[in-house]
Amino acid sequence: MNNTPWRLLALMPLGEEVNRGLFEPLGAEVSVPATRDRDGLHAALSEAELVVGDFTGELAMDAKAVASAPRLAFVQMPSVGVDSCDLDALTAADVPVANTAGANTRSVAEWALAAALDLSRRLTWSDRRMRSGGWPQLEAATHGADELGGRRVGILGMGAIGTEAARLFAAIGCPVAYWSR
Repeated sequence: MNNTPWRLLALMPLGEEVNRGLFEPLGAEVSVPATRDRDGLHAALSEAELVVGDFTGELAMDAKAVASAPRLAFVQMPSVGVDSCDLDALTAADVPVANTAGANTRSVAEWALAAALDLSRRLTWSDRRMRSGGWPQLEAATHGADELGGRRVGILGMGAIGTEAARLFAAIGCPVAYWSR
């Protein structure tokens, strides 16, 4: 049995101490790029066996990065998307890629509800006026600010996010209509 720890390269922009704290308890030998640029990434990839990707996309696992990683065995993206990964290059190198599908379901559905509340109640518009010394209560009403509850909400796509958004809107009394493939 081989007890050599995996060489894990953490690309998340969280600082070396945080990245080490996340992954060293798993028994990995953790490193981060010396610099957060292409040169730092390519140098760090030369020894990496596992990569936890950069959710900002700044340090992309493109074809040049994959070519810089001769020992690479697996890429884990700490995000739902894999946009910053060259899937063709990783496939050609026999390196599987995983994402965190569903991890943002609740947060995106809550954002949709918050955005709808903002638009319905004209919250951002009213906040700007209050911060500049105004009291826009009556003006907001004349601009159409109203309760969201009771308004019909349309959702495009009833995957995990659409289903959660429908549940949240229904909870405040919105009839929900949807379209999905």
